[in-house]
Amino acid sequence: MLNAVEKKRLFRSKLDASNWLSKMGFSENGVEHVNATNLIPEGYRINFCNKKKRTISFKLFSLDDKEIVAVNIINNENGESFGLEDWLKYKNMFKSYDALRLISHDGEFHERVDSFLIYLSGIFSTTPLVNVLEGDIWENVPFDWAGMR
Repeated sequence: MLNAVEKKRLFRSKLDASNWLSKMGFSENGVEHVNATNLIPEGYRINFCNKKKRTISFKLFSLDDKEIVAVNIINNENGESFGLEDWLKYKNMFKSYDALRLISHDGEFHERVDSFLIYLSGIFSTTPLVNVLEGDIWENVPFDWAGMR
């Protein structure tokens, strides 16, 4: 069984090897340890930036021994951001929580990561999101507080 650091290394190497990120002009911009908050446990954030002033942030953390990845899109010009899940809901493209949950994919950790990244590559190739990532537009996506307020 992999520990948190080994999972981070494996996840990072799989992200770095994802040709869809590099084809879209994104390259890794570092990894950082993220301390726990009242709502989210500690984890690791891996950022990929492009020259169009956008960042895709992947935060890997474990909750009850289940790996979760939060994906956020950041506008580097104004500091605004939105979660991928919130964007999919906003665009009426949200199909299932399961596909966006690393823990919902089958197999060992490395197999779940592969399956998850294949799913993400399909989402990131949709025209509305490509326009955001290329810096052509920015969308103010409402945050789903899910009862946390």
